[in-house]
Amino acid sequence: MSAKRMMSAVAVLASMTLVSAVCAAPASALSDVSVDALADASTDPFKTQTISDDTAADAMPDNPDAALPDQVSAAIPDDATVVSEDHAVTADGELKNITTGETVTDPALVVSA
Repeated sequence: MSAKRMMSAVAVLASMTLVSAVCAAPASALSDVSVDALADASTDPFKTQTISDDTAADAMPDNPDAALPDQVSAAIPDDATVVSEDHAVTADGELKNITTGETVTDPALVVSA
């Protein structure tokens, strides 16, 4: 066999080996996701959220499913914590209506010390 044919045969063999190795490997081996673990999970991994501080721990427990208003009043600061679908608590502890921005004084909702 000539050297030219030998190199051609080696190149074909190497390319076939590479193609078969890539095609024969299951898709899960190429990524870092366990499909079985996601399928068996009791909670949707996209709805889980990490609580990073104490303020977030006081937030609404059903937040992903809550129907929030389309507009938020400018009187609600960015650092306020949403505690219900209609109310937010400011950093100084004031309960406000999300849509109107008015301070809530209803004794059934607000406990004064």
